[in-house]
Amino acid sequence: MWPRSSLIILISAAAIVFAALYVGYRLVDPLPPRHLVIAAGVAGSGYEKIARRYAKILARHGVDLEIRNSAGAVEDLNLLRDPASGVQAALTTFGFTQPTDVDALYSLGGIFDAAIFIFYRNAEPITMFPQFRGKRVAIGMPGTAFRVLMLDVLQATDALDASVKLVDLEYLRSIDALISGSVDVAIVPEVESVERTLNVPGVKLMNVAQAEAIAITVPGLKHVVLWRGLVDLRRAGKFRKDLTGEVTVFLSLLHVNRGSTKDSTPSLSE
Repeated sequence: MWPRSSLIILISAAAIVFAALYVGYRLVDPLPPRHLVIAAGVAGSGYEKIARRYAKILARHGVDLEIRNSAGAVEDLNLLRDPASGVQAALTTFGFTQPTDVDALYSLGGIFDAAIFIFYRNAEPITMFPQFRGKRVAIGMPGTAFRVLMLDVLQATDALDASVKLVDLEYLRSIDALISGSVDVAIVPEVESVERTLNVPGVKLMNVAQAEAIAITVPGLKHVVLWRGLVDLRRAGKFRKDLTGEVTVFLSLLHVNRGSTKDSTPSLSE
């Protein structure tokens, strides 16, 4: 039999070797963090709803997801870029990244297309953005990707001049302002009150005549078609007015993107 001292030395040496191998393995393939912070836009927004769904999924795997609210997708991305913010992941929108982001950020893929609805009050149909001249237009709050995209659209279509009054309102308040008559145009992503707005007397949904051309010109957009009855097929015949002859054309954000810093991807991607 081996002397007791030799056995202790052997066990100690084996433990040291095992510990060294384990540390080396974890340096190559580290454990995912158990606490993550994700930037998810305005409280109550679609971004936050998606983040809460992620939180439930990650919780089942022992990962705590902290949701950080912000002004919108632009601020989400800025928080992700800032190491001091503590944010490790963000829900944002295509079209706002910088060339240097490739060194520090991962894109984990798209989540969903976010429709844009353009409601207005006007005696004559509005199909072109230059018809917004002289009107009060609500396009969301400063700091949101949505507002930046719509400003790009208005500039690309030569719709912005001194006569256009841009009104800073959150999306639901924009709808309320349009219904009350305090704004003439409300441009909003898909929100819970869209169907209600379609039924308001005097409020119309814009049929964007140049949707295809705008989608090609402005990065982060694509053109889609809202088929008649798609909002609610069962109630299609109950709307107070016919929405369009056949279809309504509107713009859509290309899609909401799920991004993260490179050291946080194991938990989110798994």
